[in-house]
Amino acid sequence: MINKLIGKILHTSTKKQALTRLSIIATIATGIGGIIASNIHEDYWNKTIFRVQTVDFNILSHTLPTKLSYALIKRNSEEVQRTLNSNYSLFGLVLTDPTGKKIITYSGKNSSISRPWKAYLDPEKLKNHPFDVLLDPPPLFPERIYDDPHVTESTPTKLINNGRIIGRIYYVRIPKRTFKDDIIKWISNPFSSSGWIESYLVTIIAIIIVIILINLERTFVQEREQQLKEDNRRLQIDLAEKIQGRELQQAQIDSQRSQFEQESQELRNRINVLNQSIHQLQSESENRLSELQKRLSNTQLESQQNLDQQQKYEDRIQLLTRQLNEQKDNQSEELKHQISQAQFELNSLQIREDQYRQLVNDLQQQINQKDDQEQQLQSQVRDLQNSVNTYQEEEKRLQKQIEDSKSESENLATIIEQYKEEINRHDLNHFEKEIQKVLTKSFPNSRIETQFDVGENTDNYSKFTDFIVIFKRACVVIEAKSYKGMITPNESDAKNGRWVCKTKKRDVEILSCWGKNPYQQVKTYRDAIRNNKNLQIGSPNQVYGIVVFPSDSSIHEELIQMGLHYRVTTLNNLVATINQLNRQVK
Repeated sequence: MINKLIGKILHTSTKKQALTRLSIIATIATGIGGIIASNIHEDYWNKTIFRVQTVDFNILSHTLPTKLSYALIKRNSEEVQRTLNSNYSLFGLVLTDPTGKKIITYSGKNSSISRPWKAYLDPEKLKNHPFDVLLDPPPLFPERIYDDPHVTESTPTKLINNGRIIGRIYYVRIPKRTFKDDIIKWISNPFSSSGWIESYLVTIIAIIIVIILINLERTFVQEREQQLKEDNRRLQIDLAEKIQGRELQQAQIDSQRSQFEQESQELRNRINVLNQSIHQLQSESENRLSELQKRLSNTQLESQQNLDQQQKYEDRIQLLTRQLNEQKDNQSEELKHQISQAQFELNSLQIREDQYRQLVNDLQQQINQKDDQEQQLQSQVRDLQNSVNTYQEEEKRLQKQIEDSKSESENLATIIEQYKEEINRHDLNHFEKEIQKVLTKSFPNSRIETQFDVGENTDNYSKFTDFIVIFKRACVVIEAKSYKGMITPNESDAKNGRWVCKTKKRDVEILSCWGKNPYQQVKTYRDAIRNNKNLQIGSPNQVYGIVVFPSDSSIHEELIQMGLHYRVTTLNNLVATINQLNRQVK
């Protein structure tokens, strides 16, 4: 219901606008047509008709006095009247007596058609009109002539005709009709075959057609402007949504990257702990093994020494036994005692030998156990090393994700920056700051405007240009685009199609807040400057538009020169391009 009501209101509003437009067209056409028709009227009566009648009067001055004089001498009144009627009464031929005080006859006397010149059929009024005298015998020479069609008065010829004056022939011009009378007659019969009416008709029709065409063109421009405004509004909303989405996506990527970095740090810490554990286990194993081997070596040395000592005691016992058998009885007791003592020490050494053997066996067993532990430890080390390798692979994966996330974050930052370029007023990005620095350095004596609104005051849509360089006779509108890559049209029509930035990774469509591409955007700014006389940037003779990309970008040859007033260039060629355009004006 509401939609229908809105539609009805819009339809009514559209009809009112159409009627208003038609009324304006009719008023303008009537005014201009009236002025032109008035000029035609003046030209027709004051030039065309006047000159034609002057030529007619000049011809008649050479022939009519002779003819009428001869007819009067012959008293042939019918021939006189036929001669006077030969001009179809388009202008007046009046025959009077020799003094001019009495009208004898005139052209169209017996015609019922009313002629405006007949208002002068009065001897007093005829005094203001040119005349020739009729003579007996008929005159041979013209006594008065018109030097050219533009003159208003005839001049004497200094040729004299002899004879008796028998009458006068007056030449009466058609009185000029008023413009009002012409218009009334044209309105009453607009399709008359009369030349002046046809002129009026053709003029008015031509004016109406021209005004309609102008209005259609103006309507088309307004519709295109409105479409651009609507596209700009939608683009602003779309850009805002995209920026918000991209910023959220960037925040998520930054958070994910932070998480990846934290996990990577934890993995590195765990790897360090595992490596320390491996080193500690290896060090403990090596120390313990070294200690056991040292104890084993010492025990084996002591056992060997004990065996040597035991052999000495056995040798001594044998020696004492031989001595005992050889010596006398009084010495036998002492030898027995020595043998007993040696036997006791030998038994002690044997016991110690058994202990050493047991200790060696125990140490050897511990060493064997240590070998088993070493194998287990090596197995643990291998497991730990595998874990370290796994963690290192995971760290590499996380590191790659971090790098990818960082790259994507940088790309998102670039995209967000490019989106923000198309939003009306914004902080200058790095590329725009570079342009500002170059312009300020290269044109210190010229006025440079940054983010200048060239939209009309009554317009709800702002048109913020990036830069305007204002010279004495020209100004250059500069639109900055921070896309790096090969700048090329995506369609065959570079002016009306979209543009893309081609890189090794992908193709990116170049955004424009007015129109489909940067050319249409800068053209909109240029048209706005030319149409808006209220901008306080002087009155430049020429307005140019430049689209500038970073220095390491490449411009497709179709885009470099977009007509007489537009250029597409890179930052390193910007100054030369501006100077070249400025020299065109000079």
